Amino acid sequence: ADSILSQPIGRALVQLEGGKSSSRSKETNLGNLITDAMRDKTNAEIGFQNGGGIRAGIAPGNITYRDVLTVQPFGNTLVVIDMTGSQVEEVLNFSATKVGSGAFMQVSGLSFDINNGKAENVKVGSASIDPNKSYRVVTNNFVAAGGDGYKMLKGLPKEDTGFVDADAFREYVAYKKQVSPKVEGRITIK
Repeated sequence: ADSILSQPIGRALVQLEGGKSSSRSKETNLGNLITDAMRDKTNAEIGFQNGGGIRAGIAPGNITYRDVLTVQPFGNTLVVIDMTGSQVEEVLNFSATKVGSGAFMQVSGLSFDINNGKAENVKVGSASIDPNKSYRVVTNNFVAAGGDGYKMLKGLPKEDTGFVDADAFREYVAYKKQVSPKVEGRITIK
């Protein structure tokens, strides 16, 4: 087991910032990488990852499977939910009140501002979110079941893909070989 966990799967060209002090209070490059991997694995338009589910950062250099499991140790699965733009905004508004807690969302596929505990200027890609349009969203099974206070997701029809979040992250890094994600302005706190 030790040799499997120690095998390099890819390389970080920069510090991948994650863990309690960062993932719960601001956009991080590791949060961006993880949510991009979730979207890539499920072909979703939007990715949500609760900051409390990102348990550590990763130093520059080789990334091992052990590193991945240190960051995402829970064995959560990826769940796909078709949500309207207004339902997506409800999630973002809740996240905007949770800066500093594990419920704070890292995101992919969209950008927004947090202003006085409210999500504003929400864009999916480069277009303003359409409250009536349906979007394919991926998150983990903990959040999808209403965990961290996301009760608005609990009753929605969803598909548990069975893909483990850490495995999706590992595959994405292995495919990319080298990663140097950036903070891109997905989340701006005013």
